[in-house]
Amino acid sequence: MANRTYFNLDQKRLFKPQVQLDKKQEVVTKKKVESISINEEPQKQLWDMDLKDCVTKYKDTIGSKKRKEQLIFKPGGCFIKEKSETEKQKTEKELNKEINQVIRQTTKEFFEDIKMEKQQKENEKNQLNVQNQKDQCNVQDQDQKINQQENNQENQINEEKIQQQKENIENNTVKEDQGLLKKKVGKYQKSQNGNFVRLDLKKKYQDKFRGAIYMNQRKYKRNGTLKNPNPSKREQTQIDFQQLNNQGRAESYNIFIQSVSSGLLVEIFDDEENIKEKEKYDELIKELVQKVLDDLDNKENYLNLLELVFGFTEFREGQFEAIQSILKKESILLVQKTGHGKSLVYQYLSLFLQDSIGIIFSPLISLMIDQVSKLPDQIKGIAYHSMLTSFQKGRLIEFIKGRQVQLVYCTPEIFQSDLGYSLHYFGKISFICIDEAHCVSELSHSFRHTYVILNSMIQNFLKDDMPPFLALTATATHLTVESVLKKFQINKSIISINTERNNIEISVSRDRDVNASLIKLLQSQKYRNLSSILIYCRSKYMVDMVSNYLRNCNLKCLGFHGGLPEQEKMDIQNKFIRNQIQIIVATSIFAMGIDKSDIRAIIHLNLPKSIESYIQEIGRAGRDGQIAYAHLFLRENDFHLERSFILSDYPDFIVMKNLLEKMKQKQEENKITYFISKFAEENLDLRKDTIYSLMQILERCSDGSIKVYPICHEKIILKFFKALTDEQKEKSTFLNELSKIGRMISGSLHVNVIKASNALSMQPLEVIRQARNLFTELSIATETQEEILPFQIMKDIDVNILEKANEILQLHKQVALNKLNLMYILSYENSVPNYDLLSENLIQTKNFYFNQYFRSENPVDDILKILYDDTIQNINEYLPFDDMDDEKHKQIQQAVKRFLHEETVNKNNSETHKIMQSYLKNPKILSRLFCGIQSIKYSYKEYKSSSIWNKSGRLRYEDVHKSVLNICLSILEQN
Repeated sequence: MANRTYFNLDQKRLFKPQVQLDKKQEVVTKKKVESISINEEPQKQLWDMDLKDCVTKYKDTIGSKKRKEQLIFKPGGCFIKEKSETEKQKTEKELNKEINQVIRQTTKEFFEDIKMEKQQKENEKNQLNVQNQKDQCNVQDQDQKINQQENNQENQINEEKIQQQKENIENNTVKEDQGLLKKKVGKYQKSQNGNFVRLDLKKKYQDKFRGAIYMNQRKYKRNGTLKNPNPSKREQTQIDFQQLNNQGRAESYNIFIQSVSSGLLVEIFDDEENIKEKEKYDELIKELVQKVLDDLDNKENYLNLLELVFGFTEFREGQFEAIQSILKKESILLVQKTGHGKSLVYQYLSLFLQDSIGIIFSPLISLMIDQVSKLPDQIKGIAYHSMLTSFQKGRLIEFIKGRQVQLVYCTPEIFQSDLGYSLHYFGKISFICIDEAHCVSELSHSFRHTYVILNSMIQNFLKDDMPPFLALTATATHLTVESVLKKFQINKSIISINTERNNIEISVSRDRDVNASLIKLLQSQKYRNLSSILIYCRSKYMVDMVSNYLRNCNLKCLGFHGGLPEQEKMDIQNKFIRNQIQIIVATSIFAMGIDKSDIRAIIHLNLPKSIESYIQEIGRAGRDGQIAYAHLFLRENDFHLERSFILSDYPDFIVMKNLLEKMKQKQEENKITYFISKFAEENLDLRKDTIYSLMQILERCSDGSIKVYPICHEKIILKFFKALTDEQKEKSTFLNELSKIGRMISGSLHVNVIKASNALSMQPLEVIRQARNLFTELSIATETQEEILPFQIMKDIDVNILEKANEILQLHKQVALNKLNLMYILSYENSVPNYDLLSENLIQTKNFYFNQYFRSENPVDDILKILYDDTIQNINEYLPFDDMDDEKHKQIQQAVKRFLHEETVNKNNSETHKIMQSYLKNPKILSRLFCGIQSIKYSYKEYKSSSIWNKSGRLRYEDVHKSVLNICLSILEQN
């Protein structure tokens, strides 16, 4: 028996056919038959070219000219059949000639086709390379050269393989076989093209190789060329779900690793000497911590611990006082300028947390992750956020249960919806830090409603064990400071005297062509050699446009915004931190999460909405104390656009009245009721955050008649392993009550949270918290659905509540408008008409009066008096507004009629009447469209092509509204 093994690299399979030999035949003939080894290159196999049944190959044997047997090869092995009677009539010479002719034809055509394919591929590659070289920037030239070198090497290797294949086929030596093979040789017939020989094999061999042959048949034609060398659109766009799944797992794992401080990562390969040194180091820290606790007024002990752990010999302004007050369990507000070491305060306090935990509330996930990754090894912290999977969140909760964590970072949103329900695992909480505390105030530049209810949420979850608060901010006016102190009931505050960053040189220009001026600025002597530059844009779309424009101008630049995948954002941020990228274009929110001490320049392509925002954004630069630059491109269109955003966020008296009426309609005899968020947005034409802020204002003015609860969910679904059992009901009375209130659907218990809270006399968040605790008690999983805005009307509402609420709302709106007005005026006074007029030193021409802005009780009026020597009478004189005259009034009148005609064209009488009434009875809609103020119903996407959208953007909204109101009244009178 002869065993032959053939390995087809393309199919990744081993074939080991066994052919039985006839011993009698071996004794009689005593001939040695030798076979030719088939080349095993994966894409150049002869059997890969055609084939329904099999592929054969013949070769003359060396030795006697007369041979009775012929060796027939197949990719999986060898098959030999005896000759039929018709074939025996032919002479052996004629048969050998025919076989040799077939072999010569197949080999010639095979190698010719290979050459043609290679030439086509090389031509296509050359054409693609030429096009890519024209389109790509000079930054990618090195990568192209490397790719070309690799392609040339591959071509050389392939040519060498082809030459070796030719030599092997032409100069093959016949290998000896161990004996003669006996098989009946069957009929063979030529294919239609005459290139290959088919064999009529038995069914078992056909079934054995049917799959491989079918796949080869799909790939190749009969002449050996590919059927479809260019893949179809469907094949090009086909998604590899397994690859995406693996990529998503890798991203989530990387996010989890970065959300855990290095102190929690086990160092397996530590030497014994390092372990002993660490133990000694930890003992020294414990000794100094104990000394500080023994005498809280001795500053030397604080300084010794500071130098040992952080390497500093002195505290900065306000740090020591804040640390001392928290250790004495006294709440405090600390206001320091950006980059002045606010985070060191709670990091220092974490050294005193042995069996307790400190919670840090931060507004940005990227900022939390960055702060956790930079914690010293002695401080163990985690970042709990929404980008983690449920399994990863469980791992972090296990760290908290085991008291392996000292600091827990989270956002107010994730605390309200998730982490707050697990506070019973925290044990003792020593302090709560509110980073960016200015978000608490409605009068601040970045107000968030979850910060407002943060104090009430903590009280609901912690009950009576309230720890001291540490409020930190870099940008807080006099009004903002008062609001923060009132919300968190803080009696002590430390405010830094100097808020200016003297190492940052500010410049402003009013360029018409911002794109050209931006390139000039980046290629100037000051900016050309800077290692890191950060460019702020208003929107994601603008980030993509600017970053692509800069890359086309041969600058190393990348865009950074919330629409990118998390792993890509982290890669861009790491490259920027390592100085592998010079320029990052980012939105203001996501750029705040970039913590890099040596950013050398900040460029604003849009006008910030307030001085606080501007200081916080330029504060990213020059944190190492060296000189940095900040440039602002000032445009009037940015001022009008920011003003329209403010007006859209603050509704008028009519909207407030509609909201109160809808709340009364939902009233049910001292029971908690709610609005579903998405339906409330559609009915009131307001965003969810704005609606909730209005409800809180009404609560404040109601004298206890209205109570607003934290945002929660309408339904909670309890999922059981098999079914709800009586044993589970007996173990938990809460579960028993929920089973009576809810209903079973597909094996799960669906419970209305508000209905359960009214029946059990519990707050909505408390119902959700206890339901989630059932997972630890009885292994019952929970799921929430549909976000709602819960409230309760306790008694009759005072008639004057709307007037009080409207006064507060108008005050907030006016403060926001005044901040924007002052930002524009100061930028204009410090600007030059064109960037070319700026000197190479780039020093600020006048002053932005940062210190006066934060110290004064009325900063807008005080700074304007300083600027214009008490001669200012109307601030609108210094703003880019046009005056309303008769011609513009006529233009608005014509535009209103044209717009109403566009809306009612091709409509019947009833529809026309409804549309006319909806606009004419509510002229505020037309006024907002004229000024480019969008809302949920009347968005920019739907009305951008209309005849009135933003046609009066340079006019004051009040003047436009008066004109539109008169026009609507006149049209109604005529009709």
